[in-house]
Amino acid sequence: MRRLEAELKKETIEKPAEEWSVDFSFRGDAKKGKRMVEAKGLAKIFGDRTLFEKSHFYVKGGEKIGFLGPNGSGKSTFIRMLLGAESITKGSVWKSPSLKIGYLPQEMNDLPADKTALEYLNAGGQTAMARTTLANMGIHASQLIHPLSAFSQGEKMKVKLVSMLLDEYDLLILDEPTNHLDLPSREALEETLLAYTGTLLIVSHDRYLVDKVCDKLLVIEDKRLKRFEFSLKEYEQRMHMKETQPGLQEDNEKAVLELKLIERIGLLGALKPGTDEYNWLNEEIDELLKRKKKQ
Repeated sequence: MRRLEAELKKETIEKPAEEWSVDFSFRGDAKKGKRMVEAKGLAKIFGDRTLFEKSHFYVKGGEKIGFLGPNGSGKSTFIRMLLGAESITKGSVWKSPSLKIGYLPQEMNDLPADKTALEYLNAGGQTAMARTTLANMGIHASQLIHPLSAFSQGEKMKVKLVSMLLDEYDLLILDEPTNHLDLPSREALEETLLAYTGTLLIVSHDRYLVDKVCDKLLVIEDKRLKRFEFSLKEYEQRMHMKETQPGLQEDNEKAVLELKLIERIGLLGALKPGTDEYNWLNEEIDELLKRKKKQ
């Protein structure tokens, strides 16, 4: 025992550093469940080309939504409409007056090349949180002394995303966030987005990312923006069923619509007439009734 203790004193072994994890539980709770965006009869037309029309949907606080559609279908155009950079042809997009939107583009061309990551983040009292989040995203402490000009596109994306997370946006729009990322970095991004409690709209061809992080979908199909209350995996299963067993798919849709109506009517009875939530829910019930009549 004495010899062992003497050896241990000579050969000091440092305790392994604990693995950092990021907790965003303090974000977005106040607006969780409240409608942040609502589209009614939304359409975008360029000359004789219609990207989408007659689109009705909403986004609630705390939701993680995958935004899908073929290339050229209008995803980027809709994002610009949300950001106020593109006009609306018909219909309307209501946004909560206090809504703060953050947009992560595919290319990071607006970062100051001569600043370090921490200087860019200007973390102030959140330096510990900034370092932790950067580490969780795979940016090592040794990189923090180098200017952003030395960072790869993937590393710049991580720094930009950390900046957005720390700024506490109400809605984050991420455009192909896994571009330029290797596998470990993708996994770190997935875990960070899963831990985040704010609202996400993710545009991505990365099926694994969308299916793992998002439990709702906004899809451009048949020239309409449609909201779906399930994951990408279930969406693909339903599309396959629609192609192979159209009759069964139609019966399932009728049953789901009926259940939605029963649920929404039950919720309406617990709300005070005249409130925003009551009016939104009442309008949704009207839309569901219209769909039921068409069936």
